[in-house]
Amino acid sequence: FFQAVVASDSKPLLDGPDPITVFIPYYRAFDGFDFESFLLNRTALRNFVQYHVVPGTWFSEGLVDGQYLPTLYDKEIKVSVSTDGFSRTINFVNGDIRVVKANVPLLNGVAHIISQVMSNKEFFFNENLSEFSVMDFGAMRRNFKVDEKIKDEQLRAI
Repeated sequence: FFQAVVASDSKPLLDGPDPITVFIPYYRAFDGFDFESFLLNRTALRNFVQYHVVPGTWFSEGLVDGQYLPTLYDKEIKVSVSTDGFSRTINFVNGDIRVVKANVPLLNGVAHIISQVMSNKEFFFNENLSEFSVMDFGAMRRNFKVDEKIKDEQLRAI
């Protein structure tokens, strides 16, 4: 993951003064993941890194089960949190991605180590996906910036 941060020139995101929460894939999460194609496309690589970073510091105690957190990639991730009546623990992200280690303190926030990357690579290469195709790629939700030209074409087609 840190190789992606450095290669995408995203290191200032992690070193900056703003508080952040980073969902870092465990090193084995990249087994079978075509990371080489990311290294050839800096934009996709930056998108990948930004999808794993949430503004603000979100320790387990501050989260609620089913809460959506906005990422720096303009999409949201959903967290699953359990409680024993005294404390809360983040268990899963986006439904089935297990949190291996939660609440790892950083200088400017917190990290949660996750069992796999949060989506497949096609998700980061194509910015013009429809909401339904994004759902197929495993994202829980996406915020869209409206492209007026595409919107006008769609309205004319109706």
